[in-house]
Amino acid sequence: MAGSYQEWSTLSIEPEAYRIIEAPLCVESNWSGIDMAPQAMLRAGLAKTPAGRDTVSLPPADWRPERSTDGVLNPLQVREYTLNLADTVHEVMRSGRVPIVLGGDCTILLGCLLGMRRTRSARLFFLDGHMDFYAPEQSPTGETADMELGLAVGRGPEVLTEYGLGGPLVSENDTAVFGFRDEAIVEAIGGTNVRDSAMHCASLSDIRLGGFSNAVCGALAFLGESDPFWLHVDLDVLNPWEMPAVDYPMADGLRWGELYGVIRRCAATERLAGLDVTIFNPTFDWDGSVAQTIARVLTAALGLR
Repeated sequence: MAGSYQEWSTLSIEPEAYRIIEAPLCVESNWSGIDMAPQAMLRAGLAKTPAGRDTVSLPPADWRPERSTDGVLNPLQVREYTLNLADTVHEVMRSGRVPIVLGGDCTILLGCLLGMRRTRSARLFFLDGHMDFYAPEQSPTGETADMELGLAVGRGPEVLTEYGLGGPLVSENDTAVFGFRDEAIVEAIGGTNVRDSAMHCASLSDIRLGGFSNAVCGALAFLGESDPFWLHVDLDVLNPWEMPAVDYPMADGLRWGELYGVIRRCAATERLAGLDVTIFNPTFDWDGSVAQTIARVLTAALGLR
């Protein structure tokens, strides 16, 4: 039976096959602290795993709070970082390893997918509490972390969607969106709903109604049975009682055990090409316990013993 315990309990990726990439990007108009997340997670235990490490750092840039004519904050700097990160992701994947990219904010997804596209075609399992599907003119902030999913599927200004690939970083038909719970907020602002696209959509309400296991299996089935895919993990997909250290918390959300289950099942498909982990803010983690939990969940779910 698809999704059975026997199918996903044993991982096929050896711990040494992973490679950690630090991508401490923060595109917010005001510094929040999420650029400190990679180091916090490494100090909490990820540095002790067999996975090696690489670091991608954006040279100091003149980040400004003003939007460009396209309605985006710092689009040229974001593009530069995307290209730099893509180079490292591509090198890791070309060496036969599976990149674990530690952010930073959700914008790093663009560099991850671009790096993957330089190696092979891309599919995307998008695990996030928000749709992040705003058009630039709809975004309440102008931050690319509001719109990275839209940019990834080719909706947005060319500076952040055109990379010489002959199409978007990932097709809507190859994208599964899982765990979002901001539909009412998006509707109130006048944003675009992911349901008005070709993507597979499983909101938190859908997951609760149909069952967690069924929802995970449905998303994986949509992505196909043979093609590799990228896993995007925004930690605000979790309930704030479980994960208080995020910048934009919302009521409800997944539990740690459910997050473990998603990552574990993705890793067990033998098709996980890489994953990124974003939006952890260590400034809200006063005793380091949240970072330790993140490290434990990733270590267990990916088999990093």
